[in-house]
Formats: sequence, C-alpha cells, structure tokens
Amino acid sequence: MAVNQPDGDSATSVNPPDPAAASLWTEEYAADFTDLGAHDFTSTAAKTLNGVEWTAVNADDSSKFELTASTGLEIDPTGNNASASWWNDAQTLPYLWASIDDMCGGDYSPDLDTVALQLHMDSATDPTASYNAYGLGVQEGATANGANKYISLRRVGVGGAKKYGCNRNNVSDNEVIATQATFFEIVFFPGNSYVCSMGVFASSFPDPLLTTSTFASKGAISSALGPGGGSGGSAEAAPSWPVTSSASFVINAQLAASSGTFATTAYKMRLLRRKTS
Repeated sequence: MAVNQPDGDSATSVNPPDPAAASLWTEEYAADFTDLGAHDFTSTAAKTLNGVEWTAVNADDSSKFELTASTGLEIDPTGNNASASWWNDAQTLPYLWASIDDMCGGDYSPDLDTVALQLHMDSATDPTASYNAYGLGVQEGATANGANKYISLRRVGVGGAKKYGCNRNNVSDNEVIATQATFFEIVFFPGNSYVCSMGVFASSFPDPLLTTSTFASKGAISSALGPGGGSGGSAEAAPSWPVTSSASFVINAQLAASSGTFATTAYKMRLLRRKTS
C-alpha cells in the first residue's frame, strides 16, 4: 500500500519511494515460446533462444518436440520408452533444459543469490494414468549427474487420481487436487533451501512467493517464510546435493505407458534473482 511522503507525495532523494512499490526481484531471463518462431528439437537438439542455449534430451521418446509459432513449445511424449520417468538417477523422459548460470549472465552464485524459476504450461488432457506428468524441474547440469540431483514439480496422474506433486531425494510429495495445474514455481535460497508451488496461471506471472497457488512443498525451510507459495504439501529435507552454478532449468513431459498419447504445451517461462552482496 502506498504511503504519504513526509514532504509531499513526490519521491525525491529526501522522500524516497515507498519500498513496497519497488520489486525486490530482477528478471534475469524470460522466453515467450509462442513468439520465438518454429524449431524441431527432434531434428536439431540445441537451439539458442533469447541468447541462451536450450537443449532437448530424449527427444526420440516424443512424437512432437518443437517450437510452433503462436502456439508454444509442444512436447508430446510417446510410449517408445514404457518406463520413462524422472526418478533417482533416471532421466528417461523427454525434456528441455538450459543453464541457470547462463540465464544470469554467468555470475549466478548459489551461496549468495535467491533465484525463482517460473513456468506456464499445460496439457490437452489432464493426466490421470499413473505417472503421466508434465511440469518444471531443476537439476545438476544436463542429466542430473547422478542419483537425486534434481527437484521435479509436476502435475501427475497416480492410479486415476489427479495430483500436484514434488519429487526429490527419492521422495514423492503428492496431493490430490482436482484443478489442473498451469503455473509452476521453484524458489531456491542460499543455504540449499527451497519452496515449490503450483496452481493456475492467471494473465501474467506473479511475484515469487506471492502466488495464491493451492500447493506448496518446502525443503529445509520454515513455513514462517511469508506466504510460501500456498498451502498443502509438506516440509521435506533439502535436496541431497548442494545446488551449484551448474544447475539447470528443466521443462518436461512424461508418458509412463507403452501406448497412448499425451500432448503438452509450455507457453512462457522466466527466471528472477535477488542478489546478496
């Protein structure tokens, strides 16, 4: 809420602006996938988008993995790999990744910076079949570099139920929520703590940690840290690897069956940062 300046309502060096009016976050990188032309990742895995290289992995396990003008990033996983998953040291589902450090201009410091990853994504059919899923992740480098070096935040079907879920440390924190998720957010703090949240995308991205999402999963962090992204979920241990400057932003989709179709679209993403000097 705005405040009255002591010497009038104009902000000057004597009367600084209302602190609440200034964002604490800097948007370091953003991509609107509906406005980046066309590209087929099944033919060429790497593509530079807005100055940052994105690379597709396991694209052969999708019937479509491409940028489509005016539509977005379409990832349609197939049943080519009936055990496709993102669990433990297996990243066998199709996904697109890019370096967080590159998005930050090469000076991302996990010991000093808080970063927020946000994604707008949905699927043509809300997943119900077990472990069909889509969403946002963060991992160590291109392939998680070993067991547990990841966090996966996703809309997922489990035995016919539609759930919001967060996976890490070989632990799955899932909650049955009927509303289809279209907004995903992961916030990392210095000291290897995080808050994951998801819900419904409105007309624009919210400020980090201020979404009215219906699910939040916290790791090694107190729920007293502000709104915390919503309610639900649970507090879990920190990621089992210290987040490093090699961490990556991951967009993924999973069809964990030998047949069927599952169409997903990512529309836009952004990465914000708060630096501590």
